[in-house]
Amino acid sequence: MSDICFAWELGQNYGHLSRIMPLVRRLREKGHGSHLVLKDLSRLHRVAGEAPPRSFQAPIWLPKLLHLPPPQSYADLLLAVGYGDVSGLRSLVSAWLALLDLNHSTLVVADHSPTALLAARIRGLPSVTMGSGFVSPPLSASLPASCWWLDEDEERLRTTERDVLDNVNNVLESFSAKPLHRLSDLFDVDEIFLRTFAELDHYPQRALQQARAPDYLGPTMMLDQGKVPEWPQAPGPRIFAYLNADWPGLADMLDTFRSLPICVLAHVPALTAAQAASYSAGNVRVTSELQQIETVRRQCDFAVCHGGAATVSAMLTAGRPLLLAPTHPEQVITCRNVETMKAGLALRDDKDRYPTKKLLEYLLQEPGFTREAQAFAERYKDYSQDAANDHIVERCRALLYRA
Repeated sequence: MSDICFAWELGQNYGHLSRIMPLVRRLREKGHGSHLVLKDLSRLHRVAGEAPPRSFQAPIWLPKLLHLPPPQSYADLLLAVGYGDVSGLRSLVSAWLALLDLNHSTLVVADHSPTALLAARIRGLPSVTMGSGFVSPPLSASLPASCWWLDEDEERLRTTERDVLDNVNNVLESFSAKPLHRLSDLFDVDEIFLRTFAELDHYPQRALQQARAPDYLGPTMMLDQGKVPEWPQAPGPRIFAYLNADWPGLADMLDTFRSLPICVLAHVPALTAAQAASYSAGNVRVTSELQQIETVRRQCDFAVCHGGAATVSAMLTAGRPLLLAPTHPEQVITCRNVETMKAGLALRDDKDRYPTKKLLEYLLQEPGFTREAQAFAERYKDYSQDAANDHIVERCRALLYRA
């Protein structure tokens, strides 16, 4: 029986596991075994239930590198997670190889897992990428700048990419594997499953920069898992917030909620019950428990979140606009896409000129944001997650039988 490796190496939160688990279940029904290699095992049972497949801690880069420039491309991201250190990268690759061998892996499904792709290349295993557009850079001669609307240091971008490519090829050579001609070759795998909508692709230039036409399958959204929402007994528009406990702006955002005539349900993972209770007051209820997004998105008027692809997609496909507070480059790009569609706003660094309260009030008062979000929902009213997952399963099975 085949044993498929589902790998998650980089990133955070529920999105990666929520993409993986429906495929694991479908493949199991068709007689295929799977094992998981995950960056964060702590969320496994919350998403997978009480009987998840065999699961292992992913080999990840732990040292904190100092004085790195702000990330401008995927090469910069790789530089920060071990790809600037040949010896360290070789150790990570060796660990991934050991896991693939231990589990007799026959296919690698990589969700934001570049080092798993390196290991699969060395072992000659079929591999696919799956995730938002951010995790699958265009197959272009050079990796494009992530924030395409900014003026970037082109020379530094090329230098970083060249250095990372040299390090990758050094490691490949140490395992007697063929070198990459360009860094984007790392992502030139058997299948590329873009789990996003075209309007939310982190690389809108993708179709112009690569020969392979992009195939947007749409996102995975955790809609039915979690608790049925319990809103505060307060009048006014209903606002759903999904915010990180370690976000520096959390207390200020909750204070802003309390100052407005609105009803707020805030999901803040990793809080203790006591902490959640201390944040809750009057028109604001804070909980660390996962909320049933299908119900939430039908009941709320708009959402506040950091810009995670799954949450943004879930709200837009229900016609709900967003206020976004990005915490890393991937979310910054998502915010830019949402603002381009005029379906929401992002917080600004200049709080004196753009205070959070004013942005919230603007979203509440300006109907255009809801109108554009509803137009998005209308475009994708026939979108089926089940159909997208079934397509991926059949393509993976075809690769297994081909191998």
